[in-house]
Amino acid sequence: MNPVVHYDQISNHCYTVKKRVHLSTINLRNFNNARKRELLTRYAWPQSRILDLCGGKGGDLHKYESLNVKSVRHIDISSASVDEANRRFNHSNLRFEFETEVGNILEMQEYAPPQSIDVVSCQFAIHYAFEFPYVTGWHVIERVAKCLRPRGMFLVTTPNHQKISRFRNNRLCRIKPLRNKENAYTFWLDGAVDAIEFYVPFHSMVDLCKKCGLVLVNYRDYSEVEDKSLRWEERAVASLYCEYAFQKQVDESQPPPPQKPLSEVFDVNKIWLHYSFLLLKNISSPMSAPIPTTQYKIGSL
Repeated sequence: MNPVVHYDQISNHCYTVKKRVHLSTINLRNFNNARKRELLTRYAWPQSRILDLCGGKGGDLHKYESLNVKSVRHIDISSASVDEANRRFNHSNLRFEFETEVGNILEMQEYAPPQSIDVVSCQFAIHYAFEFPYVTGWHVIERVAKCLRPRGMFLVTTPNHQKISRFRNNRLCRIKPLRNKENAYTFWLDGAVDAIEFYVPFHSMVDLCKKCGLVLVNYRDYSEVEDKSLRWEERAVASLYCEYAFQKQVDESQPPPPQKPLSEVFDVNKIWLHYSFLLLKNISSPMSAPIPTTQYKIGSL
């Protein structure tokens, strides 16, 4: 099924809290949300400007609120999903600036003004851009790099291509390679996904980002994440995914940006200022935090 048609359809079926707990994929949804929250908490700083690429129905809005971000720019190909994201924002007491746009990331010439974004998040979606990795994939990553400020972060969660090729179908998930396209497969996840997807090889992802000045600072294979709430079928599906964190390199030829007054960077209230001073006591600036020491294991891919 065409991704636009599929996501337009599922956006029209928003589950209430009572109905959601009875979904066959509820444990997987909770697992994925926990991983996204953990990833964003590690790399999105207070007052960050976020680009949520392929942001869907706005499922991460409350995650951004808890991180006290400054603004979120939300882009998705599905107009129904964008409408639902706007509805959720307008019916919540969220305090950040929120802007949406319906757009195909494979056709857009710009996602945001150059060097205007602190963090780009693309969760469970970039594989749709990898039909031709060094053409369509390059198009997306190049535009991500352009709108990221120096030391900005590009956070990605996507299927592990080797795990996809070895997956054994079960009642929750079915995967079938396409004979007419070597790098494509159909992916069906009960009540969540029914579309053609494309493999994202680890080395292609890292190489494309490196060519655009984005350096891999962390990689995590979800098969290594323990969660006792998952049954064996759910564990098999969860293990298909992995996450990347890339950081934009600093152009040493450019002068450093001017320092802003503290009152412009943080909310002016005593509690938050107290927290800010404690934070700034250990690091000179949020975006100049040291690169995490966690190493990825190539042998485990």
